[in-house]
Amino acid sequence: MSPTNLLDAKIPTGALGLKSIEPPLLPVTPDQQSQLLDLLAKYKANQLSPEEYYKRRTEILAQP
Repeated sequence: MSPTNLLDAKIPTGALGLKSIEPPLLPVTPDQQSQLLDLLAKYKANQLSPEEYYKRRTEILAQP
């Protein structure tokens, strides 16, 4: 196999003896996560300026 073909090869994870990595828990509550997703959707829809987005994001993350 050429080096290019090796990069394109699909090797199942189990074939190498590797275990799947679990993602770390988010450092936010489920309510904060929901608020952040809603805020991001508004930002992507150009309903918020970058300044307003970051201001509200900071406020959400500051919640206990």
